[in-house]
Amino acid sequence: MSMKRVVVVVCCLIVFLWICSSPAMGQSSSTGTVTGTVTDASGAAVPDATVSLIDASTGGARPSTTNDKGLYIFPYVNPGTYSVKVSKQGFKTTVVASQGVEVGKQLTVNAVLELGSVSQTVEVTVTLGAELQTMDATVGATLSGETLVNLPNTSRDASTLAVLQPGQNLNGNVGGAASDQNSFQLDGGYATDDMSGDNNTYIAGFGGDTAGGTGMLHSAGFNQTPSAVVPIPVESVEEFKVSTANQTADFSGGAGSQVSIATKRGTNALHGGVYEYYQDSTFGGANTWDNNLIGKPIVSSHFSRFGADAGGKIPHANFLGGDWFVFGLYEGFRFPQAVTFTRTMPTAAMRAGLLQLNGEVINLNRPTPRMPRLASVVRDAPAERYPKAPSFPAQEQGDVTRVA
Repeated sequence: MSMKRVVVVVCCLIVFLWICSSPAMGQSSSTGTVTGTVTDASGAAVPDATVSLIDASTGGARPSTTNDKGLYIFPYVNPGTYSVKVSKQGFKTTVVASQGVEVGKQLTVNAVLELGSVSQTVEVTVTLGAELQTMDATVGATLSGETLVNLPNTSRDASTLAVLQPGQNLNGNVGGAASDQNSFQLDGGYATDDMSGDNNTYIAGFGGDTAGGTGMLHSAGFNQTPSAVVPIPVESVEEFKVSTANQTADFSGGAGSQVSIATKRGTNALHGGVYEYYQDSTFGGANTWDNNLIGKPIVSSHFSRFGADAGGKIPHANFLGGDWFVFGLYEGFRFPQAVTFTRTMPTAAMRAGLLQLNGEVINLNRPTPRMPRLASVVRDAPAERYPKAPSFPAQEQGDVTRVA
């Protein structure tokens, strides 16, 4: 088998293992957990009850079964809205609808089964304990993708909003820690810029500058808004969570805040859009007083951040255990910059040879009297006024001639 075929086989094997692997891989920081207890009307635990977690956006269902204590758990649940359906022979089917799952949080949904037929359904819209957090004491806030899009944001990068959480100042300092102690995780992947925080080397971040308007340089730097190592447009974010205190070990990556971001995913309905954010120095920009005095217009310089996204269900792709969904986003930057350089140049009078000093004009072109050449003076003078130097006879000594 040739080397090319070996490479192709190895790549296909890696892709296959990645597709078929457990969804737990690298998702703990971008997903949530749904857990709860199933009991009957008397409060006794109901074991072996069938529990289904139904995604409202895709219609997909994840099955589970309660243990002997009536407990169930769904780990690694993508953020979104879900319904919990519980059924057991001899009891009515109970559905707890419209439960929101957030990044890095535990959602507790307890269900109480009533005696009756399985074909009968009891729908519960509010359940006690759904907002109770018992897994950790993390302090922070979570923002949805819709909130991120609607909030005012000059750079249109999600990293900017990390500093707006309680317990964090505008420079990204949390609890007295340096701004380079903030950690970013994007869809479970480590997206922290380990090289940020040096005010002598690194520059503004995607959050502090206009999406890193100087180009691909993006480190947070000194007194700058912290940001991830990659740009995160708000249009691509499903949920955005910032934890500022009591972070758990699975999120902690520094002494500062931990920012967990989950990107959008495909749903049953096709969705998408296009966007552009345009900023121009000549549109509402104030010119300097010096330029206004001499009638010099402001230099045109603009920044454009644009893109398009789309997602949905892949038709006729029901294989490997279920439906397949796709979401993609393209984003581009255009930032032609213009800079004014000031240089000292000679005036027209100076180029003509006229200088002005203390109110007096000096003409560098004025002719000056010519002095007689020394050769002419020597040639015209009498010879007796310039005696010749004394001469000495030469003496011969061997083959060398020298002057005595």
